[in-house]
Amino acid sequence: MAMLKKQNKVRIVIFSLDDPIISFPFLFHMLKNDNLDINMVIIPQGFFQISRLFKIFLMFFSFNFFKEIILSFLKNRSVSNLLKKNNKPVIYPKNINSSDLINILKDINPDYLLSFNCPQKFSDQLLNLPKKNFINIHFGMLPQYRGLSPIFHSAYNKENEIGITFHIMKSYFDEGPIIMQKRLNISKEKSVFNIYQLALDLTCKSLTEFSDLLKNQKIEIISNEIYKTSYFGYPSLKKILRYKFRLN
Repeated sequence: MAMLKKQNKVRIVIFSLDDPIISFPFLFHMLKNDNLDINMVIIPQGFFQISRLFKIFLMFFSFNFFKEIILSFLKNRSVSNLLKKNNKPVIYPKNINSSDLINILKDINPDYLLSFNCPQKFSDQLLNLPKKNFINIHFGMLPQYRGLSPIFHSAYNKENEIGITFHIMKSYFDEGPIIMQKRLNISKEKSVFNIYQLALDLTCKSLTEFSDLLKNQKIEIISNEIYKTSYFGYPSLKKILRYKFRLN
């Protein structure tokens, strides 16, 4: 009976970061999901460089940010430890598109690959590897906010609303067909970190609906209209400072 239940689950491999504030809560909820069998988690190395850490620190700078950092240390919120406790294999490649990793994934033969909070670009060979689809969870309302740090750019542009987008991945960033979107009002929130936390909470609450779509194979594609698109890169230090001091 236990084997039958596992066979009915959706087999999935996740790409994410060993990050205690964003990735840890997401993976914690994914591991609790009864529809999913997490075959492996892949954590690419090299993202947390000093210059980028400084920008993240400045962008998130707030009381709640420091509180979460302290709680993460006190509660030992480590993605690696979480996966170890749940007996899930994890790999830490420098290059997610390496032939060695692709061969490992071919042996696993998952139904889906899933990217969440993963900073590296995926090759076409990797995008075409899963039996069904490669899916990305994007903290932005596509097609308007493609690219990096869409929540920051939405806040910088004084948007009253942000969203999260579950979409199929294609060769170009954030251009694949949309599976599901959720909207979130941020008109009364000025802290970028608090907005990230709200988006994360909304994502975790949406995982049951998302996994149901995968398990029941009832995905209805929504067009990701390229002519409406906008693309944003990682915010510059100047832009972060302008937002922090409300000069934009």
